Amino acid sequence: MAAQDEVKAIFAELDRSTDRALAGLYRVRADAMLDRPETPSPMIPLIAEAGLVFGLAAMLVQLGLSVSN
Repeated sequence: MAAQDEVKAIFAELDRSTDRALAGLYRVRADAMLDRPETPSPMIPLIAEAGLVFGLAAMLVQLGLSVSN
């Protein structure tokens, strides 16, 4: 009977410590502030896309001139 009481006390303390740990986790999650990362300027993708289009056009012109000569 004494062993059962000892094990019962151990499980009761384990239950209390688990509850305290979960409460701490909930508190940390509630306090955590998530900042959205800054989005780049919308002009950056447009400039990069324009550069790719002009580069592709220049390659096509170069290939067209190479084939005709």
